[in-house]
Amino acid sequence: MLSYETYAIPDKIEVFYQGALIHNTGYVGDNLNQGTGSALVNVPPGTATSVVVRVTGPNNTDWDYTVNCPR
Repeated sequence: MLSYETYAIPDKIEVFYQGALIHNTGYVGDNLNQGTGSALVNVPPGTATSVVVRVTGPNNTDWDYTVNCPR
């Protein structure tokens, strides 16, 4: 589960597993909804024990995210 808050400036959050992109939020966040959201990210079978999260946005942006594993 990916939970995120991108506040008033849009940011894009991507989740990678073993080098492959497995989730992309697109650019989310504005003055109306503050970019609050969550997504169930399906991780394919593999040997890695972690994911990589990349946040992309303009200068002076703020964001928070949490990744939880249900196991």
